Amino acid sequence: MGQKDIRLTLAAAEDLRVPLPVANLLRDRFLTLLAHGGEKLDWSALGSLAARDAGEAVN
Repeated sequence: MGQKDIRLTLAAAEDLRVPLPVANLLRDRFLTLLAHGGEKLDWSALGSLAARDAGEAVN
């Protein structure tokens, strides 16, 4: 659902010609989660993804 929320936000921002660089970053992070089987995870999974990218063991 987070992916959908970000997609809708970016679509609205584009219509209004408003840049949202952080929303673009979030979209990319959600795409990474989806690519790794995280389609059933919520927004909190972004923290786990950041920890994994930093080399931390995530349980």
